[in-house]
Amino acid sequence: MESSESDSNKSSQESKQKTEKDELVGGIPTEEEFQKLVRPSMDIHKDMGSLRVHFKKTEPRPKFVKHYILGQKLGEGAYSKVKEGIDSQTLRIVAVKIVDKRFLKKVRGGMENVKREIAILKQLKGHRNIIELIEVIDEPNAPKLYIVMELANGCSLQQLTESAPNNRLPHQQAREYFRQLVEGLEFMHSRNVVHRDIKPSNLMLTTKGELKISDFGVAEFLDRYAELDLVTRSTGSPAFQAPEIAKGETDFSGRKVDIWAAGVTLYYCLTGRLPFDGNNLFELFEKIGKGEFEVPSFVESSAKDLLLHVLDPVQQRRYSIEEIKRHPFLNEIDDVKVYGSFVPIPTRKPQVLNLVARLFAEESSVTGGGESFMDEKEEEEDDDDDEEEEEEQSTASQKTFSWRCSIS
Repeated sequence: MESSESDSNKSSQESKQKTEKDELVGGIPTEEEFQKLVRPSMDIHKDMGSLRVHFKKTEPRPKFVKHYILGQKLGEGAYSKVKEGIDSQTLRIVAVKIVDKRFLKKVRGGMENVKREIAILKQLKGHRNIIELIEVIDEPNAPKLYIVMELANGCSLQQLTESAPNNRLPHQQAREYFRQLVEGLEFMHSRNVVHRDIKPSNLMLTTKGELKISDFGVAEFLDRYAELDLVTRSTGSPAFQAPEIAKGETDFSGRKVDIWAAGVTLYYCLTGRLPFDGNNLFELFEKIGKGEFEVPSFVESSAKDLLLHVLDPVQQRRYSIEEIKRHPFLNEIDDVKVYGSFVPIPTRKPQVLNLVARLFAEESSVTGGGESFMDEKEEEEDDDDDEEEEEEQSTASQKTFSWRCSIS
């Protein structure tokens, strides 16, 4: 009796498994059927008499631009986006800014702004504290323009500060980064360039502790023949704007605006918060215009003194780069032992390497290992479907894949 019940249960289970298997495969299923029935990591086999059909999910091939392989999106602006990339010739990890020229034609002064950014990056090449321009790819009839830049292998100064205990960096570590920021600003200003959007999220760090000033989208050339470094356009993040901008003055010193923003950045790194805030833009600018702020008691006296001079609401009294470099806070010599208390800079894991590994594996399986995808001549692909691609990759549940079928 027990044997009969066991055989019955076994037969029932086999019947159920067979039904599930048939429902899962159903001959040659469509992609929509796979989306409903298959987990992301699942490969499917189906025995069809003497044949065995293997369906394997494969992700879309990454895009090539010249000899660069484009990876995941790192950021996005009004008319551009930045993607991680890798140089297939040198294996250098890079950042690729993709600019939609068709959209820029509809924006007043759009192309002029991009051309100015490129010219500024070329002007500033060669300094260790400024992100390096590697190459500009701009075909006359192509809809997109590509700006290839250095990609720091750490994180932004804002991300590091947010990861620190109490959201603030040790004074010695903040001093080291502020020194490098000042050096970068000094070089930039000597080349008659003002950044106009200095803030922690635009300051990138390498795992060696090098600071790189990035994002020159609103930077501006100064008139080298003018006696004063006056600029008239106010751009950048509101919380980092100088009092002269907050009060609506028509022209102001471009260099002093950068110095003010550097002071707000130093305050943020030392305290974990901004010196001025408000419930709305009007309230924020009112506080910035007055220039009144408090420095917490845990901030060292030399750092507090420098902040009071760098964040002076009167731009004529505000410290210059030369005065900042002479200040005791920047000239204090730290004991080697303090470096052990620094907040560690995380190593950025290049996701594009996964694409390279997959490409190499696919090419090896096709060519039998005799050739590499790097040996092939890849034509530049038009990424008109980038928006569609980003949408597909937004969530794992909405990804669309192609399926490879093999019969053995």
